[in-house]
Amino acid sequence: MDYRRIAFPCAIFLLIALLPACGGGPPDAVVARYWKAMTEGNFDRARNCCTESFGNEYVPTLEQMASFMPEDAMEEISKNMPSTREFREGLETSIDGNTARVWVTDAPFMKYVLVKQGVTWKIDSIDFDESYLDMLENFDLGDLNF
Repeated sequence: MDYRRIAFPCAIFLLIALLPACGGGPPDAVVARYWKAMTEGNFDRARNCCTESFGNEYVPTLEQMASFMPEDAMEEISKNMPSTREFREGLETSIDGNTARVWVTDAPFMKYVLVKQGVTWKIDSIDFDESYLDMLENFDLGDLNF
């Protein structure tokens, strides 16, 4: 039996099956999968969209914050999340070599910075516009009407 005839199709199948889980596709698709995983509470899948350092530093913090939310709140967020395709339509992307920046069109103050690792894009950091950080610093909870 010629194992090469079996090995090559198996290798192609594994490559195709694993790419979406580990950041395959264009940068905006990676960010969309990251958000979908986060809103579903699937933090391991979200971590797979990130570089090792960012995933180990940032995702556990969000996971811990989510643990304090009522269970039905996460379900509500997930239910109201647009489809991955619809979410991608609202994203803008800028690519410069092995670095990409992706942001929501309506919220350009926060940009996901992705780096290309081999053939896959991974979220490596988040850049916040300084004006947004100034706004948060000066935000007064008393301004909210509950």
